[in-house]
Amino acid sequence: MKYAGDNTPIFNLAREGYDIFVGNNRGNLYTHSNDKIDAKTDPAAFHDYSFDKLGKYDLPVQIDLALKTSGQEKLTYIGHSQGTSQMFWALANDQDHYLSRVNAFVALAPVANMAHVDLAVKASTLMLGTARYIAEHDNFYSLFNPEEMDLSALGKSGQVLLNFVNFFGGIFLGHDPDPKESSTKMVWHYGQIIKNDGVFAEYSSDDSVPGKKIPLENITKMPIWLFCGTKDPVATYEDN
Repeated sequence: MKYAGDNTPIFNLAREGYDIFVGNNRGNLYTHSNDKIDAKTDPAAFHDYSFDKLGKYDLPVQIDLALKTSGQEKLTYIGHSQGTSQMFWALANDQDHYLSRVNAFVALAPVANMAHVDLAVKASTLMLGTARYIAEHDNFYSLFNPEEMDLSALGKSGQVLLNFVNFFGGIFLGHDPDPKESSTKMVWHYGQIIKNDGVFAEYSSDDSVPGKKIPLENITKMPIWLFCGTKDPVATYEDN
């Protein structure tokens, strides 16, 4: 939840008496420690994730910890943007697990199907293949990490990657002007979904081949509230 001083939503909820647990997804500046993988010595393995792994591994652990700490049987999950993608993936693949732990899913700027994203966002995916090639060739595995995003030595190719990162990556991770670090794989994944008719799908190792469709139709029992802005370039009203 973006910090907005004293009016930040989590502070307002806390003042109303709710227990608030703020999840912190892997890979950002504050989560570089790992018991098994060192982010500095093996960045490729450390950043090998997208929202599917967040939904499969990180999300259930966060929820179980919140329930154990609070002593409650269920909680209400509030996700924003990428935080909704990982929950949609989780519910599509194991709805019953979450029905026993979550009483409602509040989705802010929900991102799943993306057939109606802004034309400029869709056009930027034309650079996806080139940006991905440059990143993989020069061993860039995360975006917006100040220790890893020095592209000056790459010349023109670095500028191409930087342009893509600042526009496309900034929209998804950014909430510009304060972007947060994430894996390049996450950005490639969202780019693939947009390129392939906006269908919510698994990551594909080949940008030209659509990933397997994520079965959102499996989500039939979880109460979900969707909130999107009419001018949101990614989480559009038409897609929700």
